[in-house]
Amino acid sequence: METNILKIVKWFCRRLTYNELASAIIIFHEVLSNSRSDIDLKPEAKPPHYRDFRTDMVRPLTEPLRPKQSSLNWQHLQVVHKQATGKTISPVRRHENSMIPPDGCNCGHCNAPQRHRAVWSTLLKKAI
Repeated sequence: METNILKIVKWFCRRLTYNELASAIIIFHEVLSNSRSDIDLKPEAKPPHYRDFRTDMVRPLTEPLRPKQSSLNWQHLQVVHKQATGKTISPVRRHENSMIPPDGCNCGHCNAPQRHRAVWSTLLKKAI
């Protein structure tokens, strides 16, 4: 805020001579002492009262959301991909030190096996 006031003062001083600036300062003093009723100051903005709040019109959930059951099957996705591109999807090539998901860990959306898991998650995003 101080930099904005400083900019205004610099602008004001560039526009006025010394005598005009001295007259303006007298007028500023009159405004600050409330002896001039023809010039109004910007009103102070009141902060909102902490008790003035509004509630959402949407009611809260009364029961938990049910997870969406995906009708996608990874074998079906593989067939669709082969028809679209003419290529089969190879298993994920992992780096040497990467963590491998445990055996029997399948995708929760399409039941893709562990070795295809990363590929199928990107295909699901495209399919949905």
